[in-house]
Amino acid sequence: MALALLLVVVLAACTSSDAPRAEVGERAPTFASVDLDGGKVRLEDFRGRTVLLNFWASWCGPCTEEFPRLKSVHGDDVVVLGVVFDDSAESARDFVRKQAATWASVVDPDHDIADAYGVAKKPGIPVTWLIDRDGVARARHLGLLKEADLDALLGATT
Repeated sequence: MALALLLVVVLAACTSSDAPRAEVGERAPTFASVDLDGGKVRLEDFRGRTVLLNFWASWCGPCTEEFPRLKSVHGDDVVVLGVVFDDSAESARDFVRKQAATWASVVDPDHDIADAYGVAKKPGIPVTWLIDRDGVARARHLGLLKEADLDALLGATT
């Protein structure tokens, strides 16, 4: 019994990470990556603006459905920043072009950003985080972002 407990403790220590994890009400984990055109993008570049951090993929049906809603709010005060999840850059670029998305989408080949924001294959994507003007994570939405969900997310900044 003691040996089994020791094994659990050792395994937990080996799999834990010191990397920041997103928590509602806490400063959002920062990151730097490249967008689908190869340009450098840092989360800090958007400080002073509300950010909808949206994890998506070209093969994701709900992602296709929510893109027009994201497009309707992307602008000066609210910035949509996409994170491509488990998708090729080529497929993602084609998807962005077909959707006429006007915001940056960054690649995350090692899932570092996804891990920091608790995005995994299960329960899956889309996942959208609201980060306020001061860089604090204010809300998280799992699944398809419907109009009421978008309103609720944007209301979390007040």
